[in-house]
Amino acid sequence: MSKIENNIQKVHVVNFPEKDKWDKLQIIVTIISLLLATVSTWLYIHEIKKCPDLYVSVFSPTPTLGKVIFEFGDNALSNPLEFDVSLQNKGDKKSESLTKFTLMFDRKVEVSLKSQGLWEEDKESQDFKTFHYLKEDLGINSDTSRRIGKFDLCIPKQAKPLLFAMFIIEGDFKRKMGLIYYDYLNEKYNVVQYTDPHRATEVWNKHLNQ
Repeated sequence: MSKIENNIQKVHVVNFPEKDKWDKLQIIVTIISLLLATVSTWLYIHEIKKCPDLYVSVFSPTPTLGKVIFEFGDNALSNPLEFDVSLQNKGDKKSESLTKFTLMFDRKVEVSLKSQGLWEEDKESQDFKTFHYLKEDLGINSDTSRRIGKFDLCIPKQAKPLLFAMFIIEGDFKRKMGLIYYDYLNEKYNVVQYTDPHRATEVWNKHLNQ
């Protein structure tokens, strides 16, 4: 009899959680899974919504910081001053395409290209000088700017702000049109950007017909 008892192996009993505890554990795991799925979805949507957003900025290097100072002599127009054109990416994603950049100067000013090779003048335009930027695969990182054009600019002397240029930019960002003014009183450029092209065209055409 003792031999038989020795051959019987002891069975270890595993104590499973009670039903209420098991249900609570499942609820916690489910909540964690839902939270992780929600965060992953939000991050994905946030990522795909990222896009570049380009703006035009202009500048002329002069001795006084922050000022754009034209010198006037006896001529009807000022002495030539370098006029630099840049693109600034204010979006949260790198811009890799610029399919169109057209820059039009009013006939009241005199302008000539300094950055040869990147721009082409449209000889068919008679009412104003038109230039097209030629490089499409232009890369501009987020929160950075890049100078893409240099011109020589001469402007007339007058009291009120001068509207002298309009631009159109298109690419992997929201299309924009804009107007460029020179403020004689404060000696600086003002760039007004429009996402409504009709508004920019309306102001520009009204100016040309004055």
